[in-house]
Amino acid sequence: MSQGIRSSGGADPVQLNSEKPLLVNPVGDFDNDPASLISFHGLFPMASGNSDYKRHRGLVSIAFFHLDDRRRKYLFRERANIIVSLHSFLKLADLAANPEEKSLYEELIDITTRPSAPHTNCACCFCKLYNQDKDEADELFQLAVAYLQSISV
Repeated sequence: MSQGIRSSGGADPVQLNSEKPLLVNPVGDFDNDPASLISFHGLFPMASGNSDYKRHRGLVSIAFFHLDDRRRKYLFRERANIIVSLHSFLKLADLAANPEEKSLYEELIDITTRPSAPHTNCACCFCKLYNQDKDEADELFQLAVAYLQSISV
């Protein structure tokens, strides 16, 4: 892993990118979108960068922010609730009897996956999986339900 040269750019965060930082700067739009570095398979984050450096940034971010720490029950509970809700909306949209009903469930999917929604990346990854492999999405849904049933409040 090559390291960047220490930048003395001071207050300009764009100049600091020459240092090849490992943590993503979530302020502004000059750094990588965290969703390009981290994806989700069900409740669990995975590094997904398309280069060694970006993949390493994803791994460091997951570790630094404890995104995979099962002791953070509230975090996993929120992800599980989103997966359970989304799975229901996706199934109901597939089974909708008329366009109005389908439109309602599609709107709920959009609300759950919009950038301002909590755990958007997890939700978007689940939707993508559902559209690619419904059987695997069903399995992850069952695991999310089992997780919710197993945790204490």
